[in-house]
Amino acid sequence: LAAKGKRTLLIDASLQFGDVALTLDLHPKSTINDIIEKDEFTPDGIERRITKHACGLEVLAAPKEPALAEAVNSKHIQQIIDAIKPLYQFIIIDMPATITEKELAILDKTNLLFLVATLEITSLKNTKSLLKTLQDINYDISKIKIILNKDMPDVGIDKASLEAGLGIPVYATIPMDSILVQVSLNKGESFVLKSPASLISRTIIDVAEKLI
Repeated sequence: LAAKGKRTLLIDASLQFGDVALTLDLHPKSTINDIIEKDEFTPDGIERRITKHACGLEVLAAPKEPALAEAVNSKHIQQIIDAIKPLYQFIIIDMPATITEKELAILDKTNLLFLVATLEITSLKNTKSLLKTLQDINYDISKIKIILNKDMPDVGIDKASLEAGLGIPVYATIPMDSILVQVSLNKGESFVLKSPASLISRTIIDVAEKLI
């Protein structure tokens, strides 16, 4: 999205063990904690705590230590989103695989929820459980887009089985490319930028174009 000229903010909301900055080889001087400690819930205050990637992507990093995550509550998260929303065309929030008051606060602010699943029975079970939980709290199911990640043939479950089990069509399918992804991860390089012609990059670029 950022490379296509859209002003985009990525918020690392995996507050205890966030690794967005690490995977992008960023070294943020400030994190979400600095906003809270300084009570800077204004657009200018939040912008001062944002780290920029070379492609133009802006990142609000998670706390540097797990213990610091306790200082961030659901009200803080909503205040940050509300304050910064007018400045961006897209705000992407990377969430942990948990549902607490903090995650529910984020869900209240979302236009779309990308729910990532893989072709494993444990993933299918957890994804179904989450969908039921979201239905129980009256979350708008039409906002949910299923992302099938690490797609590969002949593993006992396929895309059709996943769709039948969840009752929701797959929005996008991301193929398995473990070598490219692993090398990119360890180098702190985005494979979408470094290897845009690869199949996995093209599928992710397609998702961005759908959003645009």
